[in-house]
Amino acid sequence: MNIFWNMNQRWHTLKAEKAAEDAKTKANDTNFHLIRLEERLNHLALKCQALWELVKEQTQLTDLQIAERISEIDMRDGVADRKITQGRRKCSDCGRAVGPGYTQCLFCGAPMNGAEIFEP
Repeated sequence: MNIFWNMNQRWHTLKAEKAAEDAKTKANDTNFHLIRLEERLNHLALKCQALWELVKEQTQLTDLQIAERISEIDMRDGVADRKITQGRRKCSDCGRAVGPGYTQCLFCGAPMNGAEIFEP
C-alpha cells in the first residue's frame, strides 16, 4: 500500500511542478509584453511631444489651450477619467445608434459620416 501512496504523491508533486513551471512561463511572457507596451507608450509620448512642440512653434496655440482641449475630449463620453472611450454615434439618416468602428449604419446602410480618424 505504501508504494501506491508514494506513486500518488509523486504524481501530485510532478503535476504541481508542471503547473508552477507553466505559471512562471506565463509570467515571463506577460512581463515581456508589458515591457513592449511600455516601450510603445514611451515612443508615442515622444511623438506626441514632438508634434505638440511643432504645432506650438507654427501657431499661436498655448499649453493652456491644449490642456483645455484634452479635457474637452476626455469629457465627450461624460466621464473625466483621462481615457478615450469609443462611444456610439447617431446615424444621420435613421437616427439609430451605431457602435464605434462601423463605416455604415447597421440598420439602414447609410455611410457613417464624421467618423474620427483615430477610430479603429
